Amino acid sequence: MFKHYNEENAQEQPTVNQRKLLTKVFLQKTFHHVWLNSEIDSADKYVDIFDCLMQASEGDVVAIHINSPGGDLDTALQLIDAIESTPATTVAFLEGQACSAASMISMACENVEVSEYAYMMIHTFNQGISGKFSDIQNSTDFHRKWWKEVFEKLYADFCTPEEIENILAGHELWLDANEIMERFNNRKQVREKRDTKESHKKKVQVNKIIELMQKNNINIGDIAANMKL
Repeated sequence: MFKHYNEENAQEQPTVNQRKLLTKVFLQKTFHHVWLNSEIDSADKYVDIFDCLMQASEGDVVAIHINSPGGDLDTALQLIDAIESTPATTVAFLEGQACSAASMISMACENVEVSEYAYMMIHTFNQGISGKFSDIQNSTDFHRKWWKEVFEKLYADFCTPEEIENILAGHELWLDANEIMERFNNRKQVREKRDTKESHKKKVQVNKIIELMQKNNINIGDIAANMKL
C-alpha cells in the first residue's frame, strides 16, 4: 500500500496499487515510468531519463521510482534540473530507501507516493579535494557557500531551519514513511499559505495601480491599445 501525497490534494488516500492509482489520479494522461534503483552514477548513465523528461509534454506524467542510497551529486542536480524544467507532471515513488542525493531528487517532484517500507536519510555531501593548499581552501570556501544555497532551496519547508543547520554541520536526519508523509503534507500547507499571501499582495498592488490611474484620468483601454501597437 502506498501513502498518497499530491501537491494538489495531500489528503487523498489510495486503495489500489501504484499503477492503478496513477490512472485514477491522473485520468487521460500519458505515463512514463523511470527507475532509480541503485547508486546514482555518472550523468551519462541517465540519458534516457533526461530525454524522457525533456520530450514529455504538459499532458504527460513521469513516474520516478526511487530506491537508492544516493550517489553522484552532479548527476542528481542535473536530474533535478530536468524534473523542474519538464512541462509534464512528475511523481516520485519512494519504494525503499531515498537517501542522500536520492532524497534531493524526491524534493523536486510535484507529487510523492511513499511506500510503508520507505525511509529517507538526509545529510551534507562528501567531497575529496587534492592540490595546492590555497586551491583546496578556495574550493572549500566556494563549495560551502554554494552547497548551503542549494541545500536550503531543495529542503525548504521540509526541514526546519534548525535541522538544516545541523545537517550542514555534519549530522544525519533519518525519517520513516510516516515522518516523510507528515513533512510533505506540512510543506504543502506552508506553501499554499505563502502562495495565497503572495496572490493577495499582488492583487492589492494591482488595485493600487488602477486607483492611481483613475485619479490621474489615465484610460486603461488606451494603454492596452498602445501596447498592442
